[in-house]
Amino acid sequence: MQINGWYQSVPAKGTAFAWAESRVDPDGVARDRTTESERTQYLQDVRAELAFAHHTLGRRVIDFGAGSGWFLGALGEGWVKHGIEIDESAVRLWPKDVVRLPHLSHAEKCVHDLVICHHVIEHCRSPELIIGGLYDTLRHGGHMIFATPDFDSPCARRFGPAYRMFHDPTHISLFSRASAERFLLDHGFAILDVRYPFPERYATAENFVRWNDARGVSPPWPGNWMTFYCRK
Repeated sequence: MQINGWYQSVPAKGTAFAWAESRVDPDGVARDRTTESERTQYLQDVRAELAFAHHTLGRRVIDFGAGSGWFLGALGEGWVKHGIEIDESAVRLWPKDVVRLPHLSHAEKCVHDLVICHHVIEHCRSPELIIGGLYDTLRHGGHMIFATPDFDSPCARRFGPAYRMFHDPTHISLFSRASAERFLLDHGFAILDVRYPFPERYATAENFVRWNDARGVSPPWPGNWMTFYCRK
């Protein structure tokens, strides 16, 4: 499926995204996202993002769609941490040093050194409003980590409607790499790097077998996700 323009917005089929609720993944496996094993796996998955954060100048950070606050907690001490999250059950898991902001409009302008927008923009009905607000809250020279699925990845093209990222009905704003690049550039960001995480984790013999049979749900596959490292 090819995504044209900035992004493709599709009708939501379910209720608002709730981070902490138990969920069934595209392979039919139930997951409780509040467990210690989920936290451990998440922190392994964001090692590159955490390393980037620690090499940025300044220590004022805002995480839009902070979920459980695991990323902010992993930054450690010495940071001024702000988070935005609509799921109350997820907010209850936050570290005590995170200040919750009810909305981007409550964030101070041009003060944050780092913005995290990690796999949340695809859940937003008006991503252009979100990215504009995130740009405004960054200081000049500040950085953003922006991650979202690639809905025009090789796996998406091969499996079409069976692409696993279509499993989540709250995925309503769908980007390709090209449209995500235009989206970020048109809103004033410079793109420093683009990375595709998890190549070793998902390039397995089992997933290669699943790749060869396009009748089922697509496997977890390198290239399904993309992470942009940006500067204002």
